[in-house]
Amino acid sequence: DASQAIDWANKAYSIEPNWPTAAALLAYALVINGQPEWAGQIIERYQNNQISDIALARIQLAQEQKSSAFDTLKSAISSEPGTLAAETARAILTKHGSDYIPPVDPDIILTALKNNLGQNVVPEFVSPEKIISARLNLHGSKFSYGRKFDASVAVTNNSSEPLVIGDDGLFKGNIRIDADVTGDINRQIPNLVSLKIRPSLLVEPQRSILIPVHLETAELKQLLFSYPQASLDIAFTLFIDPVTTPDG
Repeated sequence: DASQAIDWANKAYSIEPNWPTAAALLAYALVINGQPEWAGQIIERYQNNQISDIALARIQLAQEQKSSAFDTLKSAISSEPGTLAAETARAILTKHGSDYIPPVDPDIILTALKNNLGQNVVPEFVSPEKIISARLNLHGSKFSYGRKFDASVAVTNNSSEPLVIGDDGLFKGNIRIDADVTGDINRQIPNLVSLKIRPSLLVEPQRSILIPVHLETAELKQLLFSYPQASLDIAFTLFIDPVTTPDG
């Protein structure tokens, strides 16, 4: 009973006063005998273990510190789940309306999956630039005044899986083209073309989707018509799903 427990704990503690387990047993015996103050002083002086954690949790429960007590009990269980002390801690949790859910060990789960499903349970990581590529195609490289720039954007699925283009896919469908004009006139034109595509079909592996784009728009069109005699070099830069920073 409780009185015998404190007698035996006192004897063990008197023989091995520096042994943390003996101190923990004495602290636990003091708690169940209604002497939590003395038990708390002993717990503070020694390195904690499962038994001292259970004693501390009982003190916390007596002081209506349920959340702290539950954390203490769960910590005691996780340190050595297979012991009798761990079973005692589980019983206290259950009695007070809580439960212990063991942490998931990802290495154990991964090993089990590999044993059942094979080595390639987790797909090898492939960087986005190896899955999808994009290219701006111009129908020609030299253009005289008044000739239209016919162009298209080719988005290619380089992977072995169908490519979804949309808000929930790897490629959300945002396309941006900037222009850098040099020669007789120097000018940078960001966002010359800005559009969002929403194809209804998937892009099959190793296939492409073509998006026609009109480059003679807005500022570039005005520039070309304002200076018909100018000799210009125009470099176009294509972005897919661009991220806009504070400086543009």
